[in-house]
Amino acid sequence: MKPVAYTREGQLLGTLSHACRIRCRQVHNDLWTASFCLPLQDPQNDLLSGVYPLVALYDGTRSLGLYRVFGEAEAPLRGQALRRYECEHVLAFLLDERIDEALELGGTWDTRRVLEALLARQSEPRWVLGSCQFSFHFQYLWEAEDLLSALYSVPRCFEARYRWTFDTGKRPWTLNLVRDDEAPVCELRLGRNERSIRRSRDMSALCTRLYCLGSGEGVNRTSIRDAAMNKTGLPYIDSPNIKRYGILARHLIDTSVSNADLLYEKGKALLREMEEPRIGYSVEAADLHRLTGLPADRMEPGRRVRVTDSALGLCFESTILEVEKEDVDGDPLGMKLVLSNKAGDAAKELETLSRRTAITAQYAQGATNLFPLQIMDNADAQHPARLRFFVPESCARINRVLLSYTLSPFRAYSTGNESGGGTILTTLEGGAGMQTSSAGGQSTQTSSGASQSRGTTRTRTLTETVTTSQPVSDGQARDYTGGPVTVLGQAMDRTGAAAGSTGMSGEVNTGLGRNASGAMTRTGEAGQGTTGTALASLSISDAGSHTHGGTGHSHGTYAHSHSVGQLRTGTASPRTTTESTGMNSAGSHSHSLSQNSHSHTVYGHTHGMAHWHTLDGHSHSLGGHVHDMSHQHRFPHAHSVQVAVTIPELEVTLEGHTHTVQVPAHTHSVDIPAHSHSVSVPMHSHALVYGIYEGGMAQGVQVRVDGKPIPEEALLDSGGRARTEIDVVPYLSMTGGRITRGAWHVVELVPDRLTRIEADLFVQTFVTSWNGGSY
Repeated sequence: MKPVAYTREGQLLGTLSHACRIRCRQVHNDLWTASFCLPLQDPQNDLLSGVYPLVALYDGTRSLGLYRVFGEAEAPLRGQALRRYECEHVLAFLLDERIDEALELGGTWDTRRVLEALLARQSEPRWVLGSCQFSFHFQYLWEAEDLLSALYSVPRCFEARYRWTFDTGKRPWTLNLVRDDEAPVCELRLGRNERSIRRSRDMSALCTRLYCLGSGEGVNRTSIRDAAMNKTGLPYIDSPNIKRYGILARHLIDTSVSNADLLYEKGKALLREMEEPRIGYSVEAADLHRLTGLPADRMEPGRRVRVTDSALGLCFESTILEVEKEDVDGDPLGMKLVLSNKAGDAAKELETLSRRTAITAQYAQGATNLFPLQIMDNADAQHPARLRFFVPESCARINRVLLSYTLSPFRAYSTGNESGGGTILTTLEGGAGMQTSSAGGQSTQTSSGASQSRGTTRTRTLTETVTTSQPVSDGQARDYTGGPVTVLGQAMDRTGAAAGSTGMSGEVNTGLGRNASGAMTRTGEAGQGTTGTALASLSISDAGSHTHGGTGHSHGTYAHSHSVGQLRTGTASPRTTTESTGMNSAGSHSHSLSQNSHSHTVYGHTHGMAHWHTLDGHSHSLGGHVHDMSHQHRFPHAHSVQVAVTIPELEVTLEGHTHTVQVPAHTHSVDIPAHSHSVSVPMHSHALVYGIYEGGMAQGVQVRVDGKPIPEEALLDSGGRARTEIDVVPYLSMTGGRITRGAWHVVELVPDRLTRIEADLFVQTFVTSWNGGSY
């Protein structure tokens, strides 16, 4: 069949009936190419004048695939020259689709999902994924890459053999990823379809030890040391042929790989291709499939073939890497095959990677970041000191996370604060009885030895006024019991009988008497007496006989006298009052009358306490006249004494002595009834008080990382001393064997008591610039 031309959008343009010299080169797991010619002046050239016209090529009736015309080879413009058109498989449209920013896929995604995610990035959906016979979980990263290269790189880390196949019969076109044949499915035999065979042996790419390095630089470069599948923990992979060929070391440096597991798998696949010398065969053969149609005669890239050449004694199995036909129409049976004991070209792979390394060496794959965190604060068991740091998703490596801390006394800063006042109920209910001690008792000696103390008191004067009693207001005489005393003032004769009286009784005030005419005369006044003393009786006795003479009559009268008897019992000695008029030293006095003169003699006496003396009215009938003896003595008074005592300065000396207190065994019981306290604080303010106040300090600290405590022995060095730096990396939370990214991590220091903590956290990371913007 002749080639058929289409527009880039798939619209039919026509058949290229004059096309000739059709050449096709199909390479295993690589981009297929083709070419054909048209006469220089052929009008069909106009069908191919557009941009990327499409051409369907055929080998007989078998389709060779759909290609796009990307160029025209140089040719003369005169004569019968031909115009040669260069073509490439339509898979090349994926070369025009780019991955500009960094794209990371995989992890939990399997192979199919990764391939679908890549094909979904097409600006025009020309290709879709058909069959995918692999389901691996690797992490992939691409940056500034085309979609075709990204697609081809996905299975390169597979140990299993694979092959890409295509179906371009309808749009959208289908891409398949299938397994290679493990057993031969076709055959080349001398005398049947083998015309000639050439052999080559290449040991330039032989390798028995492969060092694998990925993205990054220095200690932050991706290495297979960290791969979970690398049980040795070494940065290289050894081949079983190392005993056979010795150590032949090479480097695999692929800066597009940032995942250690992916790098490890890719290194194993490449080492498998390099651990044996490369033996290649170039075979010229006849395409019998065009005649027979038998599957054993169909030669396609990726198929396993058995080669038998009896003349050379060859019989081996190999993989078809290339199938090329120089002239599909002119020599339809002629073809060239490239066979190899390797499924791929390892030397080419290393060369490609070396070129990439030379380019990417001009810029770093990331940057080392150092950032310290510091905290200086008070902490206790309920309020630990916390240091938080964030690990972004773009963090390729965490090199170190070091903690150092010191303890110091608790520190407080005090200032005044304004208060709004309020009422606070401090206790709502409760109350209880408590026995504070139950047994014991002890003897305590407070001082001992011959110590002494001297001291001097000051001079002091104390003054006090004392009143002994209140004045007697009623004038009533009192006996020693305090009861009133009635004193009878009736005159008595010598025999003791009451004298007769005529006339009315009169009243004599204190110290006053009546004369014959009834006038009052002052005979004397008693002084004040002391409290509680009273006269018990008043008696009148004879003083001798006397007479009163008057006109026409006379009276015979015995001499007599008046005396005041003994005092009742009192609290103080009586005072004696003497009036100068008519009184002798004994306290007696006399009255002289003009008629019938006579005298009254009253002996010295005393009146005790303030009191009244009341003598009942009586009269003496003496020779025709009457003596009215009624009288009173009134002695109201009180004592008020002011006393002043002066205490002189004294010197006191305490000699050496001891005090011993003996407390017997006893118990104390306190009973607190249910109660409440209400405190009302009025609105007020506090003045500012500046200062730094230090308290106690903790004796120990527990370090917790992401909620998990670090063992105490990890905080100490070999000598049992506290470490100055503690690596907390082993205690950070992990996800999939790596420190969790895109999350906060917390380091806590929990002291055993209130203290001040000064802590530093030093974090060293290697961060790529694949994420984020440019701000």
